[in-house]
Amino acid sequence: MCRSFGYAALGKAPIAVGKLYNRGARYSSCVAMDKNGIVAWKHTTGTFNRERFLDAARRLVSVAM
Repeated sequence: MCRSFGYAALGKAPIAVGKLYNRGARYSSCVAMDKNGIVAWKHTTGTFNRERFLDAARRLVSVAM
């Protein structure tokens, strides 16, 4: 595997290896599954915070039942 984002010892600033690339937009998914597979899902731009996760989990459980 190639380290493309740099490396550092614990507590030290990372050392860049080559060019550092922007990772781009982040997306998160929350998925409800049962014994038959995926039954519902919720996606969001960025990451789930506490409120977004709880809202998604409530909706997924209501859809899955």
